[in-house]
Amino acid sequence: MRNTKHLTTWFLLIINIWFGILVYTRGWNPQYILEVGGMKGNMPTSQGLYQFLPFAVQDMTNIVSHFPFMAYTITGIPLLIVRALNASFLHFSWSHLISNMVVLYALGRRFEELNYKGSLLVIYIITGITSMLSAYILQPDALTAGASGAIFGIMGASLMLSIKARIELKRQKIDNITAINYINEGKMVYGLIIFNLITTFTIPNISIVGHISGLIMGMLLGLLLPLKY
Repeated sequence: MRNTKHLTTWFLLIINIWFGILVYTRGWNPQYILEVGGMKGNMPTSQGLYQFLPFAVQDMTNIVSHFPFMAYTITGIPLLIVRALNASFLHFSWSHLISNMVVLYALGRRFEELNYKGSLLVIYIITGITSMLSAYILQPDALTAGASGAIFGIMGASLMLSIKARIELKRQKIDNITAINYINEGKMVYGLIIFNLITTFTIPNISIVGHISGLIMGMLLGLLLPLKY
Protein backbone atom coordinates (compact mmCIF):
# COMPACT_ATOMS: atom_id res chain seq x y z
CA MET A 1 0.00 0.00 0.00
CA ARG A 2 1.26 3.45 -0.90
CA ASN A 3 2.09 5.85 1.91
CA THR A 4 -0.84 8.27 2.31
CA LYS A 5 0.02 9.88 5.65
CA HIS A 6 2.81 12.09 4.29
CA LEU A 7 4.46 12.32 7.72
CA THR A 8 7.85 13.46 6.42
CA THR A 9 6.30 16.18 4.28
CA TRP A 10 4.36 17.56 7.24
CA PHE A 11 7.44 17.29 9.45
CA LEU A 12 9.50 19.36 7.01
CA LEU A 13 6.69 21.88 6.55
CA ILE A 14 6.29 22.36 10.30
CA ILE A 15 10.02 22.99 10.87
CA ASN A 16 10.21 25.46 7.98
CA ILE A 17 7.12 27.34 9.15
CA TRP A 18 8.24 27.30 12.79
CA PHE A 19 11.61 28.78 11.86
CA GLY A 20 9.81 31.28 9.64
CA ILE A 21 7.72 32.50 12.54
CA LEU A 22 10.83 32.86 14.72
CA VAL A 23 12.61 34.92 12.05
CA TYR A 24 9.43 36.95 11.44
CA THR A 25 9.49 38.09 15.07
CA ARG A 26 12.75 39.88 14.16
CA GLY A 27 11.26 41.43 11.07
CA TRP A 28 13.01 39.09 8.63
CA ASN A 29 16.26 40.84 9.55
CA PRO A 30 19.15 39.50 7.38
CA GLN A 31 21.63 40.08 10.20
CA TYR A 32 19.50 37.96 12.51
CA ILE A 33 19.27 35.23 9.85
CA LEU A 34 23.08 35.27 9.66
CA GLU A 35 23.36 35.06 13.43
CA VAL A 36 21.03 32.08 13.73
CA GLY A 37 22.27 29.88 10.92
CA GLY A 38 22.42 31.61 7.53
CA MET A 39 25.43 30.77 5.37
CA LYS A 40 27.94 33.45 4.48
CA GLY A 41 31.68 33.34 3.87
CA ASN A 42 32.55 35.96 6.45
CA MET A 43 30.30 34.67 9.24
CA PRO A 44 32.05 34.69 12.63
CA THR A 45 33.54 31.34 13.60
CA SER A 46 31.91 31.47 17.02
CA GLN A 47 28.48 31.89 15.41
CA GLY A 48 29.23 28.96 13.13
CA LEU A 49 29.76 26.80 16.20
CA TYR A 50 26.62 27.40 18.23
CA GLN A 51 24.10 29.80 16.71
CA PHE A 52 21.24 27.74 15.26
CA LEU A 53 17.51 28.27 15.50
CA PRO A 54 15.73 27.59 17.74
CA PHE A 55 18.66 27.26 20.17
CA ALA A 56 20.49 30.55 19.48
CA VAL A 57 21.86 32.05 22.69
CA GLN A 58 23.29 35.53 22.29
CA ASP A 59 25.01 35.73 25.70
CA MET A 60 27.28 32.76 24.89
CA THR A 61 29.46 34.89 22.60
CA ASN A 62 32.13 35.59 25.23
CA ILE A 63 32.26 31.95 26.30
CA VAL A 64 32.59 30.53 22.81
CA SER A 65 35.10 33.19 21.71
CA HIS A 66 37.53 31.77 24.30
CA PHE A 67 37.34 28.20 23.00
CA PRO A 68 40.83 26.88 22.17
CA PHE A 69 41.76 26.74 18.49
CA MET A 70 41.68 22.93 18.57
CA ALA A 71 37.98 23.02 19.47
CA TYR A 72 37.27 24.90 16.26
CA THR A 73 39.41 22.48 14.27
CA ILE A 74 37.77 19.33 15.63
CA THR A 75 34.18 20.53 15.72
CA GLY A 76 34.23 23.09 12.93
CA ILE A 77 33.48 20.83 9.96
CA PRO A 78 30.60 18.79 11.47
CA LEU A 79 29.06 21.94 12.95
CA LEU A 80 29.39 23.70 9.62
CA ILE A 81 27.43 20.82 8.10
CA VAL A 82 24.78 21.18 10.81
CA ARG A 83 24.66 24.91 10.11
CA ALA A 84 24.17 24.20 6.39
CA LEU A 85 21.19 21.96 7.21
CA ASN A 86 19.82 24.62 9.54
CA ALA A 87 20.10 27.22 6.76
CA SER A 88 17.92 25.06 4.51
CA PHE A 89 15.01 25.75 6.89
CA LEU A 90 15.49 29.54 7.07
CA HIS A 91 13.79 32.06 4.77
CA PHE A 92 14.01 35.78 4.08
CA SER A 93 10.31 36.69 3.84
CA TRP A 94 6.80 35.31 3.96
CA SER A 95 6.68 35.17 0.15
CA HIS A 96 9.98 33.25 0.08
CA LEU A 97 8.70 30.81 2.70
CA ILE A 98 5.19 30.32 1.32
CA SER A 99 6.32 29.79 -2.28
CA ASN A 100 8.79 27.13 -1.18
CA MET A 101 6.26 25.44 1.10
CA VAL A 102 3.62 25.19 -1.63
CA VAL A 103 6.09 23.37 -3.89
CA LEU A 104 7.41 21.23 -1.03
CA TYR A 105 3.87 20.22 -0.09
CA ALA A 106 3.02 19.18 -3.66
CA LEU A 107 6.29 17.40 -4.40
CA GLY A 108 6.81 15.89 -0.96
CA ARG A 109 3.44 14.18 -0.73
CA ARG A 110 3.82 12.59 -4.13
CA PHE A 111 7.41 11.55 -3.46
CA GLU A 112 6.37 9.82 -0.24
CA GLU A 113 3.57 7.97 -2.01
CA LEU A 114 5.88 6.61 -4.70
CA ASN A 115 9.03 5.83 -2.72
CA TYR A 116 10.23 4.04 0.38
CA LYS A 117 9.61 5.47 3.83
CA GLY A 118 12.29 7.95 4.90
CA SER A 119 13.68 8.55 1.41
CA LEU A 120 12.20 12.07 1.24
CA LEU A 121 13.92 13.06 4.48
CA VAL A 122 17.25 11.70 3.23
CA ILE A 123 16.91 13.65 -0.02
CA TYR A 124 16.00 16.88 1.78
CA ILE A 125 18.85 16.64 4.29
CA ILE A 126 21.61 15.71 1.84
CA THR A 127 20.61 18.10 -0.94
CA GLY A 128 19.87 20.90 1.53
CA ILE A 129 23.34 20.58 3.03
CA THR A 130 24.94 20.30 -0.41
CA SER A 131 23.24 23.41 -1.75
CA MET A 132 24.10 25.52 1.30
CA LEU A 133 27.73 24.41 1.47
CA SER A 134 28.16 24.95 -2.28
CA ALA A 135 26.84 28.49 -2.00
CA TYR A 136 29.00 29.10 1.08
CA ILE A 137 32.13 28.01 -0.79
CA LEU A 138 31.44 29.46 -4.25
CA GLN A 139 29.42 32.57 -3.32
CA PRO A 140 30.96 33.58 0.03
CA ASP A 141 29.81 37.21 -0.19
CA ALA A 142 26.13 36.28 -0.39
CA LEU A 143 23.93 35.41 2.58
CA THR A 144 22.26 32.13 1.64
CA ALA A 145 19.28 30.36 3.20
CA GLY A 146 16.08 28.62 2.16
CA ALA A 147 14.56 25.28 1.22
CA SER A 148 14.93 25.87 -2.53
CA GLY A 149 18.13 23.82 -2.88
CA ALA A 150 16.51 20.83 -1.18
CA ILE A 151 13.38 21.25 -3.30
CA PHE A 152 15.53 21.21 -6.42
CA GLY A 153 17.06 18.04 -4.98
CA ILE A 154 13.65 16.40 -4.67
CA MET A 155 12.86 17.35 -8.26
CA GLY A 156 16.19 15.99 -9.48
CA ALA A 157 15.69 12.69 -7.65
CA SER A 158 12.14 12.36 -9.01
CA LEU A 159 13.36 12.96 -12.55
CA MET A 160 16.03 10.26 -12.33
CA LEU A 161 13.62 7.79 -10.74
CA SER A 162 11.20 8.32 -13.62
CA ILE A 163 13.99 7.61 -16.13
CA LYS A 164 14.88 4.44 -14.21
CA ALA A 165 11.20 3.41 -14.30
CA ARG A 166 11.13 3.80 -18.10
CA ILE A 167 14.18 1.57 -18.41
CA GLU A 168 12.78 -1.05 -16.02
CA LEU A 169 9.46 -1.04 -17.90
CA LYS A 170 11.23 -1.79 -21.18
CA ARG A 171 13.02 -4.67 -19.45
CA GLN A 172 9.65 -5.82 -18.05
CA LYS A 173 11.03 -5.71 -14.51
CA ILE A 174 8.34 -3.35 -13.20
CA ASP A 175 4.56 -3.41 -13.46
CA ASN A 176 2.81 -0.94 -15.74
CA ILE A 177 0.93 0.96 -13.04
CA THR A 178 4.03 1.60 -10.93
CA ALA A 179 6.04 2.61 -13.98
CA ILE A 180 3.34 4.99 -15.20
CA ASN A 181 3.17 6.64 -11.77
CA TYR A 182 6.92 7.26 -11.79
CA ILE A 183 6.89 8.41 -15.42
CA ASN A 184 4.02 10.85 -14.85
CA GLU A 185 5.87 12.25 -11.84
CA GLY A 186 8.93 12.70 -14.02
CA LYS A 187 6.95 14.63 -16.60
CA MET A 188 5.62 16.98 -13.93
CA VAL A 189 8.99 17.67 -12.30
CA TYR A 190 10.63 18.13 -15.71
CA GLY A 191 8.35 21.10 -16.33
CA LEU A 192 8.97 22.41 -12.81
CA ILE A 193 12.73 22.10 -13.23
CA ILE A 194 12.67 24.08 -16.50
CA PHE A 195 10.44 26.77 -15.00
CA ASN A 196 12.51 27.07 -11.83
CA LEU A 197 15.79 27.15 -13.72
CA ILE A 198 14.46 30.05 -15.81
CA THR A 199 13.48 31.96 -12.66
CA THR A 200 16.81 31.08 -11.04
CA PHE A 201 18.75 32.76 -13.84
CA THR A 202 16.40 35.70 -14.40
CA ILE A 203 15.29 36.84 -10.94
CA PRO A 204 17.94 38.70 -8.92
CA ASN A 205 19.14 37.66 -5.45
CA ILE A 206 18.60 33.95 -6.05
CA SER A 207 21.41 31.52 -5.30
CA ILE A 208 22.21 29.98 -8.67
CA VAL A 209 24.94 27.81 -7.15
CA GLY A 210 22.62 26.58 -4.38
CA HIS A 211 19.85 25.62 -6.80
CA ILE A 212 22.08 23.91 -9.37
CA SER A 213 24.09 21.98 -6.77
CA GLY A 214 20.89 20.82 -5.07
CA LEU A 215 19.51 19.64 -8.41
CA ILE A 216 22.69 17.75 -9.33
CA MET A 217 22.94 16.06 -5.92
CA GLY A 218 19.27 15.11 -6.13
CA MET A 219 19.83 13.50 -9.52
CA LEU A 220 22.78 11.53 -8.16
CA LEU A 221 20.71 10.34 -5.22
CA GLY A 222 17.92 9.41 -7.60
CA LEU A 223 20.33 7.09 -9.36
CA LEU A 224 21.08 5.39 -6.05
CA LEU A 225 17.52 5.12 -4.72
CA PRO A 226 15.71 1.88 -5.60
CA LEU A 227 12.33 1.99 -7.26
CA LYS A 228 9.45 0.86 -5.07
CA TYR A 229 7.76 -1.88 -7.07
